[in-house]
Amino acid sequence: MRGVHMSLRRIRTALSDERGMTLVEITIGALLGSILLAVVGSFLFNALNAGAYVDGHSATMNNTRNAMQSIEKETRGAESLRWCEPIGYCVEVGGMTPSGDYQTVRYAKTGTDLVRHVYDGATETWSDGVPLIERVVNDGSTPVFSCDTQSTLLRVNVDLRIEPTPRSGPNLQATTSIRPRNFPSAAICP
Repeated sequence: MRGVHMSLRRIRTALSDERGMTLVEITIGALLGSILLAVVGSFLFNALNAGAYVDGHSATMNNTRNAMQSIEKETRGAESLRWCEPIGYCVEVGGMTPSGDYQTVRYAKTGTDLVRHVYDGATETWSDGVPLIERVVNDGSTPVFSCDTQSTLLRVNVDLRIEPTPRSGPNLQATTSIRPRNFPSAAICP
């Protein structure tokens, strides 16, 4: 205990001394302060990046879930189903609207987006399309849309590979297999 009092007395004496601090003491103090600021700054920077990643990942998961529900709903109740070009990356379904009418909807992978287009029968044109999911990374070995050829009943498989946030990994994979109610056989598989 006596050693602690001696050290505290020396510190008080040094602080109250009119000579001040030496250049070496100031330099060491500044160096220690800089190291402490760098550690705290690095921690805060990493915490902010982690938060941005979690937010982006969560938004991608929500967009994927909503897109899959939309595709499932319209395909399950479809009155028509057509595989468009390029095969595996485009499918058109004649789905029922909330008013009970049918409208043709095209789901297509365009670049790295999965886009939903609506066909206007009056003008015979497709809408510009609404991107449902960004950063879709499916390639030639993993088509987005496929037919289950093992079954005698039609089953449309959807397999989405999505980069969760820009330049991050691993990719998310969302899959579903949909049985359209209005098609008795798998004869329309490409």
